Amino acid sequence: MFNADDLPVEGFIAHHDKLEWIGGRGIARLLDRYIQHRAPDYRQDLARMRALLAADGVEVAEALDPSAEQSGTEHAVLAELADDPELFAEIAADLAAQDAATTSGAESTGAEAFSIVGDVRRLVAWASLFAQSRVNLPALYDKCTGGEVGLAVPMLVDLDAGVRDRSPAGQREQVELFELLSTISMLGRLPGASDLVLHPFVAFDPLRQLAHRDAIGLSPRELVAEAVLSRGFLGVKVYPPMGWKPSGNAERTDISRDDGQRLDEIVLDLAGWCQANDVPITAHGNESNEAHRSFRGFGAPEQWEPVLAACPGLRLNLGHFGGAHAERKDYTWTFRIAEMMDSYPHLYADVSCHRVDTAEVLDQQMAVIEELHRAGRNVLERVQFGTDWYMQAANPAPDMFLDTYRSRWRECFGDNVTEDFLHRNALRFLGLSGTGANSDRLRGRYDDLGVTAPEWLA
Repeated sequence: MFNADDLPVEGFIAHHDKLEWIGGRGIARLLDRYIQHRAPDYRQDLARMRALLAADGVEVAEALDPSAEQSGTEHAVLAELADDPELFAEIAADLAAQDAATTSGAESTGAEAFSIVGDVRRLVAWASLFAQSRVNLPALYDKCTGGEVGLAVPMLVDLDAGVRDRSPAGQREQVELFELLSTISMLGRLPGASDLVLHPFVAFDPLRQLAHRDAIGLSPRELVAEAVLSRGFLGVKVYPPMGWKPSGNAERTDISRDDGQRLDEIVLDLAGWCQANDVPITAHGNESNEAHRSFRGFGAPEQWEPVLAACPGLRLNLGHFGGAHAERKDYTWTFRIAEMMDSYPHLYADVSCHRVDTAEVLDQQMAVIEELHRAGRNVLERVQFGTDWYMQAANPAPDMFLDTYRSRWRECFGDNVTEDFLHRNALRFLGLSGTGANSDRLRGRYDDLGVTAPEWLA
């Protein structure tokens, strides 16, 4: 639920051919030319959040209309894009290439047949999310999920070092804003989404920690501790394909051995601290989005094994579960993650940002999960629903994502297992299903605000 002010957009342009979620140079140029300057910055959103936390914050929230603001941005960008036919054509080509890479020619299962113009309009609607106030984004998420989600876990990302650029809003500023946004949600004052609560993950990049060394000021690892212990963050989000491995950096030839050893130590230090403090980690767990070709495969499941062996109590979620693909041969990471679940009882995965609008992809993924279940793997107790909403919103029919997975899970595994998939597995991963330091910290925040904790936490 971050906006363009939280992202290094110019770096995305320079790395557009490698960052698959960007989808191409045309899409990166759209974000740069028509979106980023529209995004409210740190100071603007700080003022909005303080207004929502003031005595008359409820009235302030009721006066805002996030859907209307997003629609206004979308129409303004489409009008400007109409005068830029070269970029329009480039974006259309990017989208066609995306579809060709995702499927082997099957048609979408969505009810709507997307023309070129329709595809571009969908892309602009997605891009316009990056121009919205962070205050407005929860309502747009809530609308996309039909108001059926009670707890959303926004995961901040630190991509700066990987794309060699700097986001306008720094990591400390992002932590401050999302602490306030979470507090607003706990008070029921999110504009257009008063029943939704947000409890975020803080971003951590070992490369930033490596660069910090003995610099003055709070280190990235110290910021993680502050965010979790004092500012209400539930966990940590990491992104290995930006240029580091969970283990084995000391053997790399593209960096010095000293830096590689230090990176390995930084990752183990984070994992050890998270284990000791009951803090979960989510890592990008798909072979995609590497910032450089030499980073291909960074974050592979087996690279996490030394970390899990050293920190067996660490709760780790490998996001995307190796990805969703049209062919079984592409599920190598998925099978490896499922195998590792037998040895590591706190290893989880999620199904976020999968092209379930495409029948052959969804059918193949469900067939793989059923195969793993029949083989005795613990996938039904460890795989959790997740959206990666920002990226999922770029796909056709994003508002059907929850319904599609829910119906297929029920069809394959029944109601009780589906409830595990939709919420119980996530609560276990987050450390919120019983007693523990993470649930105690969160209950303490509700108590401090004088707000009754949600049923899933009580």
